[in-house]
Order: sequence, then structure tokens, then C-alpha cells
Amino acid sequence: MGARRPTPSRPRYRANDRRAIRRLAAASGFRVAELDLFETKPDYLFFSRTLYRAGIAYERAVSRWDSLEGIRVQLIADLEAV
Repeated sequence: MGARRPTPSRPRYRANDRRAIRRLAAASGFRVAELDLFETKPDYLFFSRTLYRAGIAYERAVSRWDSLEGIRVQLIADLEAV
């Protein structure tokens, strides 16, 4: 008998935008009390000075203007039971 190889699977991110958070919260008996989108420093680009500077410029732009909130990467939701 040979060893079974695990079946590869792709990760599924089901709660990675505002609409999905609200939908999943409602389906689970919660409501969204607060939902924040924000951007952090691009430390993952630190290997390249040029890319890091471009990342900093991006972070500052999307953090400065509310009209760019939809393209911010980090999301934190505070849920309350209904």
C-alpha cells in the first residue's frame, strides 16, 4: 500500500471585503458595529529601496484621501450580537 498524497487545495478568503463581512455577520446573528479599512507600511518591500519608496507613496496616498478607502488592504471589523 502506497502513502496517499494530500489533495492540494486553494485557500478561500470569504471575508475580505466590506460586503462579505456584512453578509457573513448577518448570516451568523451579528451586526457590524464598526468597520475600518486602513493601510500599513509596506515592510514586505524593504528588500528594494525603490519599491519600498513606491509602497510608502501608495500607503500615504490611500491613507490621506477618503475617496481611496476602497483600495486599502487591511480590514478590521467590530461585530455585535443582535
